[in-house]
Amino acid sequence: KAIDDVPLVYGLAELPEPMVFESDQGRVVRTSAEGQVGATEISSFYIASLPALGWKRTEHPSRLSFVRENEELNIQIREPASARPVRVSFELIVKLASTRLPE
Repeated sequence: KAIDDVPLVYGLAELPEPMVFESDQGRVVRTSAEGQVGATEISSFYIASLPALGWKRTEHPSRLSFVRENEELNIQIREPASARPVRVSFELIVKLASTRLPE
């Protein structure tokens, strides 16, 4: 809900209290979700579904990263060693049209 046009993997539930920061240079939204879903299934879902929404994957060693126009989306999956739910963190950075993300 905090990031409107990014779907949530079935089986994950968004945690309450997302962090939203807005300034004259843009907006940052951070939210998390938890559930009993495997990290591989989560990665595969976002790699397959986000390009249809205009996102282009960028390389990053420790997280899934995507860019679209003046937006950057970072997804980090933390799969615990025990039976606790997996936690997925989402960070959306939106820069104003007058500023550009580094290429």
